[in-house]
Amino acid sequence: MRKLIFSAVLVLLPTAALAWNRGGHLTTGAIAYQELKATNPAVVDRIVEIMNSTPTPLLIEGRLDKESTPEAKAERLFMEMATWPDEVRPPSEYSKAFHHDTWHYINFVYVPPGTPVTFIKPEEITAERIYEAFARNAGIVADPKVSDAEKAVALCWILVTCISLCIQQRCSIQNFQKATAEGI
Repeated sequence: MRKLIFSAVLVLLPTAALAWNRGGHLTTGAIAYQELKATNPAVVDRIVEIMNSTPTPLLIEGRLDKESTPEAKAERLFMEMATWPDEVRPPSEYSKAFHHDTWHYINFVYVPPGTPVTFIKPEEITAERIYEAFARNAGIVADPKVSDAEKAVALCWILVTCISLCIQQRCSIQNFQKATAEGI
């Protein structure tokens, strides 16, 4: 019986990890909308206004047409904003302009003392990470000189980076151990 339960857990654990998909993003976007609407409706109105300038309208607007009220459209907009960074991944026609692979996760490079670092690619250490992307995009949204189109992109990234940083906690550590460095 114990073996059966253990086997079931092993089989089901990877399935739980699959919750980080479009449905998970949509749910978190809806939660963000509901929280902001309850605490600061003026911010929701400004975000909706900014998103009217999105440089990728085909990824969002068609999905809003199904909603019948302005409030339902606004909530759906937040939901779609939370999926937007995944929508601009390759092979999307928008990927060259808006995709940033390292903005989807946190990946700290950890090299134990005494491990040679010559095999680590420089971009693994220097690439902009999700927490840096969050700060960059928050600066874009706060800057009165930046266009609403640029703010729309930044808001989508902020929403998904907040999801990744705070709600889903998708963190990993690249652990370069001596055995790996030696090719064992």
